[in-house]
Amino acid sequence: YMNVVIYATSSKAADTIEAFAKEKEMQVIDTIINEDKLIEKLKWFIEREAIQAVLINSSLELARNKKDLRDFLEFAANHNVSVNSKEYNWMPIRVEPWDGGSGC
Repeated sequence: YMNVVIYATSSKAADTIEAFAKEKEMQVIDTIINEDKLIEKLKWFIEREAIQAVLINSSLELARNKKDLRDFLEFAANHNVSVNSKEYNWMPIRVEPWDGGSGC
């Protein structure tokens, strides 16, 4: 089994993610809905090696800005925890190193 934590902004969204997790035979450790200190709570699970993945609807729900999102994704990756998003067909969100260029 893969242990996961689910985060959603509504009960309906949480139900959808939980159904996906059960279908894939994942063990849901916790479902978090609209948590002010979300990143801190997720880090608590990660630091204790309690989970292997975080399931979310959208990366935009995870952090208030790109820096916080990048920092959290790097933290999770450094602890071998994937952050999987419904918006990417449940694929892990990857942090790509920025080369300082303009994207061209």
